[in-house]
Amino acid sequence: MSELKMDPCLAVGAMRRENINEIYTFDRGFDGVAGIIPVK
Repeated sequence: MSELKMDPCLAVGAMRRENINEIYTFDRGFDGVAGIIPVK
């Protein structure tokens, strides 16, 4: 699993709070986050 830096961690927290499960990103750190689907 990749390690996320502070900004992506905040994004994941906000996404979970708002029930959002997809993010458009090239950041490979989101690949290992449970419940988050990175769209590339």
